[in-house]
Amino acid sequence: MASLVLEELDRLRRRAEARLADRELRLVRSRLAEKSGVSVKTISDWFNHKHAPRNLDHLLAVARILARWAELPPPVPRQWSALMAADRAPEAPSQERTPPSPPAVPGVGDLGPDPLPGPGGRAAPGRPVGELADPFSLEVHRAIEVPPAAGPWDNGRSETLPLLPAYVERVHDTRLREVVQQAADGVSGMVVLVGGSSCGKTRACWEAVQELPAGWRLWHPIAPDRPQAVLADLAAVAPRTVVWLNEMQHYLLTPTDSVGERVAAGLRDLLAEPDRAPVLVLGTMWPEYWATLTGTPQPGLADAHPQARVLLSGAVVPVPDTFNGPALKALRVAAGGDPRLARAVAEADQGQITQYLAGAPSLLDRYRAAPTAARALIETAMDARRLGHARALPHALLEAAAPGYLTDGQWDTLGEDWLEQALAYTAAPCHGARGPLTRMRPRPGDPYPAQPHYVLADYLEQEGRTNRRTAGVPPQLWNALVDHAAVGSHVDIARSAGLRGLKRLAVRAYSVAAAHGDTFALLQAAKVLREADRTDEAITWYQRAAEAGDSFALRQTTALLREAGRTDEAIGWYRRAAETGDSEALQQTLGLLREAGRTEDAMGWLLRRAEAGDVNAMRRLAYELQSEGHPQDALPWYRRAAEAGDIDAMRRAAGLLREAGAPDEALAWYRRAAETGDTYALQQTVGLLREAGRTEEAVRWLSARAKTDDAFAFQQMVDLLWTAGRTDDALDALRARARSGHISALLRAVSLLREAGRADEAVEWLTAQVETGDAGLRRPLVDLLLESGRGEEAITWLRGWAGTGDTSARRRAVDLLLEADRTEEAVAWLRERAEAGDVDALWQAASLLQQEGRTDEALTWYARAADAGHTSALLQAGDVLRRTGRVAQALEWYQRAVDAGETDGAQQIVDLLLEADRTEEAVAWLRERAEAGDTDALGQAASLLQQEGRTDEALEWYERAAEAGDVDALWQGAFLSQEEGRTDEALTWYGRAAEAGETSALSQAASLLQGAGRIDEALEWYERAARAGDSEALWQAACLLQEAGRRDQAVAWYRRAAEAGDVDALWQTAFLLREAGRTDEAIDWLQDRAEAGCEFVLWLAGDLLRETGRPAEALARYRRAAETGDTFALRWAAELSQEAGRTDEALEWYERAAEAGDISALRQGAELLQRTGQVDEALAWCRRAGESGTVFALHSAVDLLRRAGRKAAADQLARYGWEPGGDIAQPWEARPPG
Repeated sequence: MASLVLEELDRLRRRAEARLADRELRLVRSRLAEKSGVSVKTISDWFNHKHAPRNLDHLLAVARILARWAELPPPVPRQWSALMAADRAPEAPSQERTPPSPPAVPGVGDLGPDPLPGPGGRAAPGRPVGELADPFSLEVHRAIEVPPAAGPWDNGRSETLPLLPAYVERVHDTRLREVVQQAADGVSGMVVLVGGSSCGKTRACWEAVQELPAGWRLWHPIAPDRPQAVLADLAAVAPRTVVWLNEMQHYLLTPTDSVGERVAAGLRDLLAEPDRAPVLVLGTMWPEYWATLTGTPQPGLADAHPQARVLLSGAVVPVPDTFNGPALKALRVAAGGDPRLARAVAEADQGQITQYLAGAPSLLDRYRAAPTAARALIETAMDARRLGHARALPHALLEAAAPGYLTDGQWDTLGEDWLEQALAYTAAPCHGARGPLTRMRPRPGDPYPAQPHYVLADYLEQEGRTNRRTAGVPPQLWNALVDHAAVGSHVDIARSAGLRGLKRLAVRAYSVAAAHGDTFALLQAAKVLREADRTDEAITWYQRAAEAGDSFALRQTTALLREAGRTDEAIGWYRRAAETGDSEALQQTLGLLREAGRTEDAMGWLLRRAEAGDVNAMRRLAYELQSEGHPQDALPWYRRAAEAGDIDAMRRAAGLLREAGAPDEALAWYRRAAETGDTYALQQTVGLLREAGRTEEAVRWLSARAKTDDAFAFQQMVDLLWTAGRTDDALDALRARARSGHISALLRAVSLLREAGRADEAVEWLTAQVETGDAGLRRPLVDLLLESGRGEEAITWLRGWAGTGDTSARRRAVDLLLEADRTEEAVAWLRERAEAGDVDALWQAASLLQQEGRTDEALTWYARAADAGHTSALLQAGDVLRRTGRVAQALEWYQRAVDAGETDGAQQIVDLLLEADRTEEAVAWLRERAEAGDTDALGQAASLLQQEGRTDEALEWYERAAEAGDVDALWQGAFLSQEEGRTDEALTWYGRAAEAGETSALSQAASLLQGAGRIDEALEWYERAARAGDSEALWQAACLLQEAGRRDQAVAWYRRAAEAGDVDALWQTAFLLREAGRTDEAIDWLQDRAEAGCEFVLWLAGDLLRETGRPAEALARYRRAAETGDTFALRWAAELSQEAGRTDEALEWYERAAEAGDISALRQGAELLQRTGQVDEALAWCRRAGESGTVFALHSAVDLLRRAGRKAAADQLARYGWEPGGDIAQPWEARPPG
């Protein structure tokens, strides 16, 4: 069975090696041995997996040094101990049972199938990653179904394809893998993949978690709903857990912002807690949700997502919608083994492979070709989702809203079963992928809904959000959303209605949410009304929220009342809140009354509240009286509040009584407060009793408190006894408490005995406890013996413990012997330990002798260790000799180490020879190694000679290394030749590197020639590089020619680069041609590029034509660009028409841009109409902008009406908003529910 300890140690070692390499250092085992005090042989055996660690102290010593070098937190002993225990556990008797896993080791990738319980002993959520076999349960999209054809997967018979197509990595996978590896190495992290629907985000996360080591779990919180699932179990998440948050917006963008913020704050805490590391949070999200959560809040508005913004900062990894470049090439190779990939490569539009695999094109085809009723149903679902409804869409909602998407004629021709037929159409799978709109099936154990619910395909949801942004929403949908939306959706629906100026519907939706107990909805409705200058009604909603206990609503209510000059009403609201026990409201009432100059009323009201039994009022009245210098008047009220259980009043009453010379009554109140756990009151009680000479009573009282597990009371009792001179009583109390398992009591007793000069008794106490097997008290016992001058006993104890395998005891014993100048005795004892089988004693003896300057004796011990099979001792001996200047002997020992298989010895020999200025010998030695088959020695020799400035010899050795197959030697030879100014030789080396497959060497050679001013030769090399597939070479060559003033040639190279897919080169070509006055040529070339598939360049051609005064031709290019889906071109066409004074034509272009989803086109169209005096038409455009959710629309419409002199209509629109049909709403009342 593999050793869990060794695998963890391997990960820690690799992390240390990587960090050392960053500083151009390497991990040398002899140095690790020196730093940790553990033998090189032992460390080598562990690293080579010859045996697992058997000594925890040794293991921790090595892990501590490795962690320091790896820049990680120090190891946690109990966790490494658990790993060792798991290693020692017997193997399970059958394959169906596995041994329990050890806990996670912070800073290291962890192993084992099960983690420790979560905090508080709760079972950690999640399942072992190794048990996850169903990617679809984690919401990975199913792939399309394709009948198998003859190929590698068939072999003459029909076999089932894998669940998922072969995975081809892209750039985002590299960053994702880095974070996953960091988590495996012990560092918590989070990645959120951001990209469009079905672009491969969730699949990338699935592939990444497969790389995690055994022992990791994955937690996918989804029930009862996603945010609540996180909040319910987040505190129980254990180390080595992946928190899987697919569609992360469902967790952070919640109807009540505070819920999402709590989730974000909890995740931040989890990632920051070292005791729960490592954890890995993986999320996915669409770009629009990312923008909402991370965008800067608008000035003057509350910041809705501060926690989420900080959580997501720096965590984004964008996922492209398409495959291109190397990824596309790799995909084509993989397609040879999977017909699904083959079809995607052949048929996917513009590299949208993952979307095709998820059935996206089929979904779009199904939607676009749908019968009228089915299309209406799909668009109903699209709009409902973009307007804020939850993912699960109720049947009643779809049934009520879909008719609004049909004309009268379409509706009249439908059959009675139109809905069933439409749902059947939308439910049919698309090549095995889920249909456009499908019914959700409750899982076993989940509550069964009262009506069916349906879910819209992700891709169509995104299609709706993109292409229906400016589409009008039928009134039937708005009404259905208010009447039939699922509980929990109304707040988001109301928010969408509010953004669109549908104030009545917004308040209605908030009212429904409030009727279901959502206080937040009351506040939001009040905000809508307040912004509409309907203050009285807003106050009513705030009041309802205040009645529900919302303190913010209470403050808003009173603020509005005060703004309206209705101070008495504000005071009344605070009074009513105070009468429910709200202490803050009580203070606000007093403050408002005083601001109004009604101090007597304030005190009178406070007195009446106190007399009515209001405890807060009693305490506050007493405080006011005390502050005004009337303590005798204050005391009765403090007493009454204290009698009602107010702890603060108890303390204040006691304080006044004490000052008034009534200690007994003060004592009674302090005692009552102390019995609630108030430590201040407890101290005051003891102080009063001592002042009264009633120490014994204080002891009895504290003893009684201590028996209730009041640790503070026990501590105070011991202090009291000790300071009163009752030493034995204090010690008896501590002894009794220690017997019940409180080691802290024993240590306190030992400390007190030492202070009293009774160290021998303290030793007896500790000895008795140590003899029961409590190893944790060994060190305090030794320290106490040494302080007492009983060093020999300390050494005796340490020797005994060392005999049981306690290495720290052995080291401490040796240190004490050395301090006593008993070196020979220490050496003799270590020899005994070594002969008894404690091999590490050999190393300690050798190290000891070395420190004493007895090098030859130390070497003898190292030799004995080496003879025993610990060959790394040879390296240690060589290091000793090297430090003492005995070079020849050091070389002999290093050579013996090399011969014994210790590869570190080779580098030590070379380094030592160089230090001794014996370069030739170093080279000769490396030559011998090379001739013996060590090919690395060739490169080492070349590098050595290069450092010595012996260029020709170095090149000869690089040549030999290259002939032996070392491609890096070709690069090194080229670099060295280039540094020495031997350009032609460098070119030869670069050429050979290219022939060996290093095609980037061609561009390197070209760059060298470019620097030497040999432009034409550089171009030849760039040409070779380009033919080898290096498209960057085309750009570099073009830049070279442009800098050299050879513009025509530069244009030719830029053109080639553009034709190879370099977009920057495309712009540069057009720029150079225009700069040279060759605009027509630039336009023609851009036209050619557009016909070759680069249709996005049409707008650039349009710009060039516009600059040269050819608006008609520019307009034609913009039109063609628009036909390819470039919505910006539509707006540019509109601007061009506007410049020409063709308003109607400009409006047509703005109209088309708006239909294509360009919301700003609506604003620009409205402004154009306004400037031309077409007020009603401008209002219609503002209304359409409002339908798209544009915040400015309603305010712009109001301003437009006012400027047109239509004040009444402007005021009505500002107060009541629009109706879904587009009319200004008639006055309506806004009453809160209930």
